[in-house]
Amino acid sequence: MGGSQFQESEIFQYFINHFVDEGGWGDDGFNWFVSGTVPTMPAMTQDSGGGFFSDVFPKGKHLATNKQGLSKDIFTETIIDVIENHKALGLTSLSGRTHLMSVWGAEFDDEGYVKAIYLADNNALQSTKPYDKQLTRRLIRYKQFEGYNATYTEMSAFGTDSYSQISSVVIVDLGTKYWDDYFKNIENNK
Repeated sequence: MGGSQFQESEIFQYFINHFVDEGGWGDDGFNWFVSGTVPTMPAMTQDSGGGFFSDVFPKGKHLATNKQGLSKDIFTETIIDVIENHKALGLTSLSGRTHLMSVWGAEFDDEGYVKAIYLADNNALQSTKPYDKQLTRRLIRYKQFEGYNATYTEMSAFGTDSYSQISSVVIVDLGTKYWDDYFKNIENNK
C-alpha cells in the first residue's frame, strides 16, 4: 500500500456522505451505523444508510453510550472500566466547536488518577497540520467549579499551553454476547 491509501477509508467517507454534520452525540453515530437507530437531537431524521449489523444487534440495542459530568473520580473510573472491560472510548472537548476524538490509551499518576491520554483527532481529514494525522499525548488536569464542591476534567491542546474542558465521553461496548449468539446461530443452522 502506498502512503495515500492509509489516509482514505470508504467507511469514513460513508459517514461523511450519510451522517449529517449538524451536531449531536457521538454515540448516535455509532449506534446508527451498527443497528440503524435513529439519532436523537438535533439530527433526528432517518437516513437511508446505517444498520450494517442489524442482523447481529437488534434495533434499539445501543452499544455506544454517552457519559457527562466528568469529575476527577468519574473520569478515572470510566477510563479504568474501558481498559479492564475491553471497550472503545471517544471524548468530546469544548474547544470552540465540539467534535468526537478517539482515545487509544492513558497514563495514571501515583494516586491512580488519569494524568494523560493518547488520542487521535478523527475530524482532521482535510488538515495539513502533521499532529492531526497521528496519535497525540494530551495532559489531563482537574479544576474546581467555582463556588461548588465539584471538579471537571480538562485536556491540553496539542502544542500550546491552553486546555479545554472534556464535556463527555462515548463508551462503546464490543457486543461480544451478541456476536457469540449470532455465530452460534449460524453454526446451528448449517
